[in-house]
Amino acid sequence: MSKPTSGSLGRVVSRREALLGGAGVVALTSIVTGCKRERPIVSTDDVIEETDKALVKYHEAEQVAVQVPSPAGIATSHDGSLWVAGDRQVVRLAGGEGVDRSSRGALPSSAVISGEATCMAAGLGALFIGVGNHVEIVRPNAERAEAWEPFAPEGLITCIALGPDTIYLGDSVGRRIVRCDPTGKVIGYMCEKDPKRGYSGLIVPSPHLDVVVDEEGAVHVVNPGAHKIEIYEPDGSPRWSWGEDGQQVQGFCGCCNPTDIALLPDGRYVTSEKGIPRVKIYSKQGHFECVVAGHEDLSPGVVGLDVAVMSDGRIAVLDKGINAVRVYEPKGQDSA
Repeated sequence: MSKPTSGSLGRVVSRREALLGGAGVVALTSIVTGCKRERPIVSTDDVIEETDKALVKYHEAEQVAVQVPSPAGIATSHDGSLWVAGDRQVVRLAGGEGVDRSSRGALPSSAVISGEATCMAAGLGALFIGVGNHVEIVRPNAERAEAWEPFAPEGLITCIALGPDTIYLGDSVGRRIVRCDPTGKVIGYMCEKDPKRGYSGLIVPSPHLDVVVDEEGAVHVVNPGAHKIEIYEPDGSPRWSWGEDGQQVQGFCGCCNPTDIALLPDGRYVTSEKGIPRVKIYSKQGHFECVVAGHEDLSPGVVGLDVAVMSDGRIAVLDKGINAVRVYEPKGQDSA
């Protein structure tokens, strides 16, 4: 498919231009982040530097149009399908025939949910969708989702991660990770304040709290206000953390970044940010490796770039600014 071009390529843009939408670029620094609590302070002296092209190791290979209203989350399933969830709908965008290898039946190409989705996950033979304070599940041969009871009246589920025996829900209002069994029963919480070990809890200034589970069962939680990713045992026992605050590309700037993460098959991290929209890759040890997409390559000011890793290792990025999923592959690799 044809790709949109950015008028910002090849030049440096002032922060004033960015704030006013000129040249199609977003504003710099931790002051302008997309967080409603932050008051923008405009200085025409600061500029957004072009992304160093030497650091960009991926290119956009494809765009998949999204017809779902208010798309909020994407996910990939074992058969290679790419899914999107939005307002009252879940739809398969591309990929396989809808038969999840972990399932005995076919997942429908679309399904109805009760409200506006906030996130989604695919696995365990089903699709799991966050709808406000509760989870809805689309199972094989179903056209309408079933719902779990809300875990908290004021909760807001911004991520769902599927472990072999435990399902983890990111609750951005409660600033915690909720641990559930496969039936939806709450069995515990993670990342709450713990004075005994000097842990002040998650800092979540805006509705972005992400969590993923790796193949060994370790739980990786974004602490967005601290600009860190924290790694835990499945029961919530802490392992270690990584990440740093900074304006340079290797750091996470703004009030609360990264917003979203995913894991590549070899365990490396894919991260996305708001404020200065960009997608990056870090090693398993948390060391910056490269840029997947810089701010020039994404919609100006887009907030909440959900990311997912496809079955062939390509990286899918939900860009709400163009109502499409951008699919990236390493440079030098033939386009899919």
